[in-house]
Amino acid sequence: MAIATIVVLPASAAAQRYQLRIAPVPGDTLRMQLEQQTEVRGEERPESPARSMKARLSIYSHAIVTGRSNGATTLVARTDSVIMDSDDEHARNLDEQARRLARAEPVWLRLAADGTVRLLDDAGNLASDVSGAVSLIPAALPPGTLSVGESWMRSMPVPVGPSAGAGTVRATFRLDSVSAGGRIAYISVRGDLAREAMPAAGPRGTMMKVAGSLAGHLNLDRVRGWIADSRFVVTMHSIVEPPASSGISPIRFRTVVTQRMRLRDRTPASARARQRAPEQPERP
Repeated sequence: MAIATIVVLPASAAAQRYQLRIAPVPGDTLRMQLEQQTEVRGEERPESPARSMKARLSIYSHAIVTGRSNGATTLVARTDSVIMDSDDEHARNLDEQARRLARAEPVWLRLAADGTVRLLDDAGNLASDVSGAVSLIPAALPPGTLSVGESWMRSMPVPVGPSAGAGTVRATFRLDSVSAGGRIAYISVRGDLAREAMPAAGPRGTMMKVAGSLAGHLNLDRVRGWIADSRFVVTMHSIVEPPASSGISPIRFRTVVTQRMRLRDRTPASARARQRAPEQPERP
C-alpha cells in the first residue's frame, strides 16, 4: 500500500490554498492520447556487441463518466485505436497485439479522488482478481489543500516499463504553480527507483537488479477534474548476473521509458455536463 506524507513548507496564514482532486463531472467524455517510447541499450561484452532497441506505442481512447457516489467516480473506458512500432526484428507480433488492444471490450472503472483507479466486475463491485490499483498517473494526489510550493511524498510501484509493478519508486511531488484563476495546477515529480534482486532468465541462480529514477510533470485541470497533460521519464539501470560458475559475464543495460498522456479536447466539464451524455454500453 502506498504511503503518503505531506511536507509543509513555510507560508503565510493568508496564502491561497488549493485542493487537488481527480473528479470528472458525470456526463463528461474524456478523450485521451497516450504516447510511450521505450529505448533499451545493452552495453558491449566480450561475448557480444552492444545492442539497442526502440519501441513506440500510441493509444487513443475515451472514457465516459457515468456517476459519482461516496467520493468516488465511476466511468467506462474504451480503446479506440492502437499503434505499435519497433525496430526490434524479434518483435514481429506487435501488429497483432495492437489489434487485440483495439478490439478489447469496454472496462468499467472506479476512480478515487486521489487518482487511483480500480476495475469493477459485472455487478459493479471491485474485481476480486485485481490485487493492485491501475494508476492513471504515476502518483496519488494528497488529501486536504496545498499552497504553491508545498510538496508531498509517495511510495508506489514502478508505473511503466519492463519493471512495472515489480519495483518501488519513492517520489516527491511539488505544487509548482497555479494558473490565473486557479484552473490549472502545475505539479512536478522526482524520485528514485529500486527493486530487490530477483531471479532472471539464464542459468540457474541468475539474478537481476534494477535501480533508476523518475522525473516528470503533470497539469491538473481543477475545473474539469482531470489530468490535462502529463509527461514522465523513467530511467532504469539493470544488471543480470549469472552465477560465477557459468563463466558468463554480467549483462548491463539501460532502459528509458518516456510516457505522455494528454486530453485531446479542452471542452470545460460544465459545458459538457449540460449536453446529453453519449450513449453508454449496457452492463452485462
